[in-house]
Amino acid sequence: MTDLSKLMQQAQQLQADMENAQKELETTKIHGTAGGDLAMVTLNGKYACLDVKLSSALLNEKSEIVEDTIQAAFNDAVNKVERASRGRMAKLASSLNLPTGMGNPPSSE
Repeated sequence: MTDLSKLMQQAQQLQADMENAQKELETTKIHGTAGGDLAMVTLNGKYACLDVKLSSALLNEKSEIVEDTIQAAFNDAVNKVERASRGRMAKLASSLNLPTGMGNPPSSE
């Protein structure tokens, strides 16, 4: 029975750790930039857009350039959120002491 109670304790701890990780991601601010910092988009770890900053130099450009630069800054921020989320989840998975490969998503290759 001690193995089962130990397993239950580990599951409860993992659940608490996952909830804490979600809260951390929600309050984390991640900046994406483009055009040599002409545009900056700030997202939280849940992909909510918190802020957009555009330089006056960018606003003097054609609308297509402004749009492309904002899009690139947003995509940069999304990629950074993705890396931060994967890193946080990998950290949790490593704390489980799973056999090699069980805590990692399958490769896309």
